Parts: sequence; C-alpha cells; structure tokens
Amino acid sequence: MEKSLLLHLKSRGFVDPRIVMHWVSIVGDLGKCASPVSMKNIKGKQVLYLKAGDLAFYSQFRYYRDKMLLSLSSYFGSKVVDDIQLIR
Repeated sequence: MEKSLLLHLKSRGFVDPRIVMHWVSIVGDLGKCASPVSMKNIKGKQVLYLKAGDLAFYSQFRYYRDKMLLSLSSYFGSKVVDDIQLIR
C-alpha cells in the first residue's frame, strides 16, 4: 500500500487500514450503503464514522449498526470498534 494512502488513513484516525481497504468484505452488502470516513477515540472508545450514500440507510441504521459491529469483531478477532455513527 502506498505510504501516502497510509498517512491519509492514519490522519483520519484509522489505526488499521484494513477497515477501509476491506470494508465490503468485512460487512458484506452493507458496505455498499455506507463508507468509513474517519475513526476517533472518544473517552477511551473507538468510534467509526460512516457516510451513507442512500438516505434510506439513515432510517435503518440502528438495526444495521449491531450487525456491522459484530462483523468487525469477527473479522479482526477482537473488538476494534466500540460504536458506529453516521454523518451527513
């Protein structure tokens, strides 16, 4: 992976670039509805911020959030994200 891309992802808070690079593989078809934008450590919790391409996804997000968190934990073998938030 290019060093400039790694630096860009790190500047957006992504400690592990695989979250972005393998997003669709990690969360399946849900990854086509929303993309990772940044990650922040807030009060000791890792929060992943997503941007949805489809407005309908916003209304269903509460249901999908738990599925995404489980998929991330399963992919990495441990809890790497504590919460997921949508941004506009």
